[in-house]
Amino acid sequence: MFFVFCLAFEMDGDRRVMYDGWRKDGAHSNEWMGVTKAFLEHAFKDATGRLVKCPCNHCENKWPQKKEEMEKHLCKSGFMPNYLVWYRHGESIRHVDAEVELDDDHDRMDDMLHDLGREVEMNAEEPGQLPRDAQEFFQLLAAGEERLHEHTQMSVLGTLTRLMAIKSKHNISNSAYNDIVQLMGEVLPENHKLPKNMYFTKKMLAGLGMTYEKIDVCPNSCMLFFEEDDKLDRCKHCEASRYVEVTNDEGELVVTKVAAKQLRRLPIIPRLSRLFLNKEIALHMTWPKNGVRLVTDPDIMVHPSDGDAWKAFDEFDPEFANDPRSVRLGLSTDGFTPFNTSASPYSCWPVFIVPYNLPPELVNKEEFMFLALVIPGPEHPGPKLNMFVRPLIEELKQLWRGVKAYDSHTEKEFTMRAAYLWSVHDLLAYGDWSGWCVHGRLCCPICMNDTDAFRLKHGGKVSFFDAHRRWTPFKHDFRNSLTAFRGGAKIRNGPPKRQTAPQIMAWHACLKQGENDRFQGYGEDHNWTHISSIWELPYAKALIMPHNIDLMHQERNVAESIISTCFDVTDKTKDNMKARKDMAEICKRPMLELKVSDKGHESRPRADYCLKPDERKEIFKWLKNLKFPDRYAANLKRSVNLKTGKLIGLKSHDYHIIMERLMPVMFRGYFKDELWSIFAELSYFYREVCAKTVSKRLMQKFEKEIPILICKFEKVFPPGFFNVMQHLIVHLPWEALVGGPVQFRWMYPIERALKKLRASVRNKARVEGCIAEAFALKEISQFSTRYFARANNVFAPSVRLHVENESPQSTLQIFANPGKAVGKGSVCHIEASDLNTLMLYMYSNIDSTQEAFE
Repeated sequence: MFFVFCLAFEMDGDRRVMYDGWRKDGAHSNEWMGVTKAFLEHAFKDATGRLVKCPCNHCENKWPQKKEEMEKHLCKSGFMPNYLVWYRHGESIRHVDAEVELDDDHDRMDDMLHDLGREVEMNAEEPGQLPRDAQEFFQLLAAGEERLHEHTQMSVLGTLTRLMAIKSKHNISNSAYNDIVQLMGEVLPENHKLPKNMYFTKKMLAGLGMTYEKIDVCPNSCMLFFEEDDKLDRCKHCEASRYVEVTNDEGELVVTKVAAKQLRRLPIIPRLSRLFLNKEIALHMTWPKNGVRLVTDPDIMVHPSDGDAWKAFDEFDPEFANDPRSVRLGLSTDGFTPFNTSASPYSCWPVFIVPYNLPPELVNKEEFMFLALVIPGPEHPGPKLNMFVRPLIEELKQLWRGVKAYDSHTEKEFTMRAAYLWSVHDLLAYGDWSGWCVHGRLCCPICMNDTDAFRLKHGGKVSFFDAHRRWTPFKHDFRNSLTAFRGGAKIRNGPPKRQTAPQIMAWHACLKQGENDRFQGYGEDHNWTHISSIWELPYAKALIMPHNIDLMHQERNVAESIISTCFDVTDKTKDNMKARKDMAEICKRPMLELKVSDKGHESRPRADYCLKPDERKEIFKWLKNLKFPDRYAANLKRSVNLKTGKLIGLKSHDYHIIMERLMPVMFRGYFKDELWSIFAELSYFYREVCAKTVSKRLMQKFEKEIPILICKFEKVFPPGFFNVMQHLIVHLPWEALVGGPVQFRWMYPIERALKKLRASVRNKARVEGCIAEAFALKEISQFSTRYFARANNVFAPSVRLHVENESPQSTLQIFANPGKAVGKGSVCHIEASDLNTLMLYMYSNIDSTQEAFE
């Protein structure tokens, strides 16, 4: 079959007349009539006796029609927007010379070896000489030509790469793999060529994999024994030994050659270069400039390249921007423990690099997320994260200067350049990576020192209550309110100004070292703990958003606070006794102040935002019976405990679904309309911010409206409710405008990758080594599977619910998706009145039947 590359397209004539020549009054131009006739002939040339999907402005390629009916639709409604290429009717979206024949029915090991040969040639120190790893490549060539045994056409290389793919997918241990190949060896004919264990398999496939390096680290994480410090035996700062020291039988201290602590580094330069070895991926890496966009509305953002951060970098270096192969990179890290909660604490920090040049459907896919560093535990790195990432920063500097690579699509060598675009972390890692501490009164890393946050007297925590009226318009009523917010306080100042990269760099230059390894003025004038390494990059001043708020954790924390407070969950509610005491001192809400009985006992009056016990029970029963479409959400009923009246074990995605889909329905009827509306507005905001396509106009509108929405919450909830997570909502619209859709800037894909890395740890005493080895094997599997036949690709999505059995064809939208009923069926007799109501509801909500109802 032919693989279609989406670069440009061939068209007969100028198809813009499809839209320019159509008239509402029916007086269509002759050119429009000609193009429409040509389209109908093209669409129905192989459609004798059957229906074809109609591309009119009403059907939008959803509903099939006969030829005569389709012609009427097009004359009446015109063509759907942006359908210059008839890709739904058999026309290819392709480059004139870029159509490459790929065989999906057979493994293409020869193509893989051909591509790897280019890499081996590029690694030669001088033209005409063999590189150092040429012997490994020759082993691959021999394995590709040698049959597994004399009775099969399967090569040794094809067999081993498929075995590696299966091992990686199912996380099979080395010992289990050895047992499997031993059994296979006994079953295969004599004189077979299958390696007898994992050791020989890795040795034969060494030419496929990417190496990783071990960099010794000071046991106290003071420094790396790296580059100019590579020859040192002791730390320059604490004099700790680089190697493990043991006591021999004579009681003498002996220094071994075993490193006390090691950082695993997986160089990203060869991994980025390998993306361009495959013709398909090489073409995908130019998508931001050359790819076909199905959404052409300039107001709609579908990719990071649509955001202001990407465009600002283009203006900073036009030469970098002009080459569509110039790579933009995102960085992300988070800590996890490979042990259970009852074991000793251990924190391991993998660092991922994500290229953003790929099409939207491929960005953040597992095969395009590169593990760059494995920062060793057991301690949390904290500000020392800056020291651990130094090898990665040096690679980024080298990538900015440019490295030699080969483009399989153009079949030419080129200078590959790459640049850091931003980072994505949870808030704690945000502070460690940026250098701004996210604790204390100055905990917002965006407002920085221009904040109105304060510490609560009774609650003891930092609150951002009444810190958002300054974002409202200067003539807004909220600014002059004396009772709804802080008692007797009016707001005259405007919102804080976001610090630009040059301003931050100038601020860093003015910092002076103080006591206890802190900068002078820490905690009062600023919260800088260290200067991040990213400001050493030559293009640092062009980064208008060097760090992202992780909306996954932020949304989860906001949703959890709302659920815990409204359901009055003990130990989690933000409306406890201390919160009421703080509210009594800060606000004027006498109806919610603590009541003291004759015996001196204090009690909380029930607030409007707290559900009654019967109401909570009704909602829990509703959640218990709630069902979702397949793969839409987790089974929430498992988290509902009707006996204790609690939601237990909710994950981040569960809160994501509750916040954006369930909250307005869940609370409706239990709260007053004014209170319910602010929950509905917040739900709508998150739903739009988290959408796959983001409207610039809507985000600009949210920038003005979200501060007012937060003020509405402040009029209702106590000051203790408003921590930094609630405050960060005000910054989300701006980040959406600058960065584009949030699906490329949150931690969901990183958390999934961390879960798989944790499962790969077999030896608890060698956590980082297990992770690096498992990831290296996975890279072999993912690279080789690109050349597998479709039937042999173990990483292909599995078929669910027997969708390969086609459903009966129907022209109704409700029956358009393939699928099959699951479980045992039951017979149910419906009353005629209920059946009529059901049918009326169904037809009144289907697009194709709207004309009849109108």
